[in-house]
Amino acid sequence: MESLVLKWVLVCVILWVQIQRNNGCFEEERLALLQFKASLESAINESVYVIDSNSLLSSPIDDSDSLLPSPIDDSESLLPSWIDEAENDCCEWERVSCNSTTGHVIGLSLYNTRGDYTWSNIWHFNMSLFQHFKELRTLNLSYNYIGAFIDNEDVERLSSLKKLQILDLSHNEFDRSILSWIATLTSIKILNLGENFMGGSFPSRELANLQNLEILDLNSNKFSGTLPMQGKY
Repeated sequence: MESLVLKWVLVCVILWVQIQRNNGCFEEERLALLQFKASLESAINESVYVIDSNSLLSSPIDDSDSLLPSPIDDSESLLPSWIDEAENDCCEWERVSCNSTTGHVIGLSLYNTRGDYTWSNIWHFNMSLFQHFKELRTLNLSYNYIGAFIDNEDVERLSSLKKLQILDLSHNEFDRSILSWIATLTSIKILNLGENFMGGSFPSRELANLQNLEILDLNSNKFSGTLPMQGKY
């Protein structure tokens, strides 16, 4: 009798998961992705208004031509499939991967999302947005020119990413404050922090927490001191 009840409970759980999956991705994850897109578009709009003052002073002004380009709108977005509509499943969006059974987001390939606009200004992005992706396995934010500061409150929020295994933050503007968060990601296997603005002593203490780490890239930072000769670094 108990085994029969257990089977029915299992069937109900499976049906519930399938119903949730059929309804699309989870709402908090969908909203977090839309917040990322809004931040991206804001950063791009700031970029297009960065003007070389020397060029303006040395060049004649033609009233027939606008000196300022138009803001980026949805039609020009680098993430055109990310549309805020009820029937739009974020698991079908570009650069997003979901678990086919649960519907949770497990992968975000958000590298170079700013395209040609990365050169003009630093993107001050709120990293705590990713706290909503508790099933995330892979996160790629490389080549975005992000300059985010991670404070203690953000570290606590982002420590919820217990299943993150691959993290690529290379080619950004992160400083050493990001390491306090990374030290909480004990499931990390592959970590790329190359081409950032990290300095100070080699982060042996922070990296010591990453017991599952297999591959580490810290190239083109400004760490000082002696590289440990044992361990996985």
